[in-house]
Amino acid sequence: MLDLTSNRIKYHEFQERFKKYLTKGCLIYDIGRSDIHDYKETFKDYKYITIDRLKSKNPDLVEDFEGSVFLDQADAVILNGVTEQCDNPFKIFHNIHLILKKGGVALFGIISVGCPLYTWDYLRFTPNGVKHLLKDYKILEEEIVYRGDMPDYIFKIVQKI
Repeated sequence: MLDLTSNRIKYHEFQERFKKYLTKGCLIYDIGRSDIHDYKETFKDYKYITIDRLKSKNPDLVEDFEGSVFLDQADAVILNGVTEQCDNPFKIFHNIHLILKKGGVALFGIISVGCPLYTWDYLRFTPNGVKHLLKDYKILEEEIVYRGDMPDYIFKIVQKI
């Protein structure tokens, strides 16, 4: 069994760091509702909306971010542990860029190459691949968690420029 405890701890740390870039009441879209944790309490001072393409996950909005997205512009976006499960993660990043306001911030948690593959995984990104995906953003904070010599999880807080 894979131990993801250190990645979860780091993600919770990044959530707290992310909040310092937010203003109370701002609109946050959390794309890809977590099966493990409900973060509504963490973001109770914000207009926090969960989005997932699967109705069975009970998101606030059922939306497939790989298609056309028609949402209000957001002050902030969270995308954690989603890209590896998508047919077209490039479309996800494109759509996030469209809905995020200029100057808006995003928290990305991207599973990298060091984590063992699961049956629902399609694509992993190296640290340079993530850098390329986020070339149109200002990097505010970042950290790579390693498992041995391999990058396992990449966390970035970015701002749309």
